[in-house]
Amino acid sequence: MLFAGRVNTFFVEIFPWWVGMRGRRWLFVLYVWGVVGTGAWLLVRTAKSLNQDLVVGLFFLLLLWLAAESLGVPVPGGRLTATWALALASFFAGGLPAVLWLGGLATLLGHRLTCGESWRTTLFNAGQVILSFFLAFQVFRWAGGAERPLLSLHHFPAVFLFTLAYFTFNHLLVGFYCRWGRRSLSGSWREVLYWDALSYLFTLPVGYVMAVLWSRISFWLVPLVFLSILAFQVLLRWCLACQQQYREFVLLRRLTEGLKEKRSAEEACAYALELLQPVLPFRTGAVWVRWQEHGPFVWVAGVGPLCSLAQPIKFRPGEGFLGEAVALGEPVATSDAQNDPRLRQEEDFFRAERVALGFPLQAGGEAVGVLFLGGRDLFLLSPQAFSLLSLVADRLALTLAQFVWWQRWYRTARSDSMLEEVLNRRFFLEYLREECRRAAEGNEPAALLLIDVDSLRSLNCHYGPLVGDAILRELGRLIRQVVGSGSVVARYGGDCFAVWLRGAAEKVAWETAEKIRQEVEKRHFAVEGSFSPLRLRVSGAVAVFPADGGDLNTLLHKAEKALAEAKARGGNQVVAATGIRGVKFFYRWE
Repeated sequence: MLFAGRVNTFFVEIFPWWVGMRGRRWLFVLYVWGVVGTGAWLLVRTAKSLNQDLVVGLFFLLLLWLAAESLGVPVPGGRLTATWALALASFFAGGLPAVLWLGGLATLLGHRLTCGESWRTTLFNAGQVILSFFLAFQVFRWAGGAERPLLSLHHFPAVFLFTLAYFTFNHLLVGFYCRWGRRSLSGSWREVLYWDALSYLFTLPVGYVMAVLWSRISFWLVPLVFLSILAFQVLLRWCLACQQQYREFVLLRRLTEGLKEKRSAEEACAYALELLQPVLPFRTGAVWVRWQEHGPFVWVAGVGPLCSLAQPIKFRPGEGFLGEAVALGEPVATSDAQNDPRLRQEEDFFRAERVALGFPLQAGGEAVGVLFLGGRDLFLLSPQAFSLLSLVADRLALTLAQFVWWQRWYRTARSDSMLEEVLNRRFFLEYLREECRRAAEGNEPAALLLIDVDSLRSLNCHYGPLVGDAILRELGRLIRQVVGSGSVVARYGGDCFAVWLRGAAEKVAWETAEKIRQEVEKRHFAVEGSFSPLRLRVSGAVAVFPADGGDLNTLLHKAEKALAEAKARGGNQVVAATGIRGVKFFYRWE
C-alpha cells in the first residue's frame, strides 16, 4: 500500500509538475534539433542525385541569393526579397536536390551573415527551409508533377501548388518554433503572411522566365535577369528609405508640437511611444522617470502586449540593464536578450524580445528618465535608428525635465521646511478643501486627526530649541509610519500635527489616533543634544466628515475644540468631537 501510494503521488503530483516545468523546454529542444537533423539527413540523401554539371550555376545562384538577402527591403513583417525566383529556377534546372542544397546553404549563410542570428536559430531556419521544400515537393508530385519539373503550362498548376505548399509548411514550422520557444516576430502574423505572399506571387513568373532562359538559351542570361530584379529591389529600398526619412521628419515635427500640449509626464511619454511605433520596428516600449533626485526610476507609460509586466519594475543608477544605461550616460543594447548575461537576473519583461535597447533621457546633465524598446528586428540597433532615437530622446527629456523639476519644486514648496514627507499648513488647508468637496460629492466618510505634544515648551526650555525640532522630526516620521502612505500628514502649527484619513469613520479614526498616542508613549526618543532618551505624551482629537461637520470650517473648529478638551482633561488622551457643544466661528478658513 505504501509503494502504491508513492507511485500514485508521482503520477498525480510530481510528473504533471515536471511536464509543466520541463516538458515545454524539452519539447522545444527536440523540435528544433529534430528539424535540423531532418534537414541534414535530406541533404546527405540527395547529395548523390545532385547534377554535377549544375554546381557552377548553383554557386552563382547562391551568390545572387545572398545579395538579395543583404539588399532585402525592410517591411513591417520582415524583409521583402526576390529569392523565390532563384529557388524556382534551380528547381526547374535540377529538381529536388538542387533546390534543397541551394535553399539550405543560402539560408544558413544568409541568416548568419546578414541577420546576425544565433547558431541555433540559423540552423533551425536552414533545416526548416530544406524540410519545407521536401514536403512541398511531395505535394507537387501528388498534383501530377514529374520528378524533374517540365517547363510547360500543363505543369503550372502543380508548380503553383508547390509554391503554396512551401509557403504553408514554412510558416507552420516557424510558427511552432515561435510558439514553443516563446519567440516573437518583428510584426504581426498578418503582416508576415501578407508580405511573404506578395513576394511569392510577384517572383513566381520571374522564376519561370529565368528557368526558360537557362534551359533554352544560356545560364548566363539568368544572372542578367536577376540583376535587373535586384536593381528594382534596390530602387524600392531607396524609395522606402526616403519615405522613412520623411516620416521621421514628420514625427519630429509632430513630437515637438504635441509635447507642448501635454499636461503630464504620462501623456508625454505615451504620445512619444505612439509616434515612434510606425517608424521603428519595435513591439514593446516603456519609459521610466526619476521623480526624486535620489529616488528610483518608476514606470510612467508603455505600449505593447507585455506592458503590464513593466509597471512594477523600479531601479536605480547602476542597477540592472537600464540602470547601466543611466550610469554610463549612453545607450545599452543587445541583439540576443534571452542569452545575454546582463539580463539573466532581470525581469521576464526585458528577455521577452530578441532585441533590447535602453536609451537614457538626459537633460541638464541629469538622467530624468529611461526609454526602453524591444523587438525582433535588428534595425533597432542600426545607426539610423540610433540617430532618430537620439533626437526623440533629446526632445522628450526636455519635456520630462520640466515635469520632474516642477514636481520636485512643488514637493519642496508644499512640505514643511523642517519635516520631510509632511505638508505645511498652507498646502494642507488647500488639500482639505478639495478633499471635503470630493467626499461630499461621493458621499464618502473621512476623518481629521489633530495630534499635539504635551509640555513641549518645557522640553525646549530645558534642552533647547534644537532638541525640540529633532523631537518634532522624529514624531512626524512616527505618525507617518503609523497611518501609512495612503493618508496625508501635515504640520498644523507649532507642536501640532494634522492627519487626514480617507474613507475612515469615527471608530477607525479614533483607533488610529489612539494607536498614535500609544506608540508615542512607549517610544524612547533618542535625539542629538540629549544624554538620555526622552519620553513624550501627546493629546489627540478626532473629527469625522460629514458627521461632525459638513464643511471645512466646521470640521476644523470641532477638531480644535476636541483637542482643547483633551488638553483640559490633563492630556495624553484622545477626544472625539462628537457631542461637543458650544462651537462658535471666530475665523473662516478662506
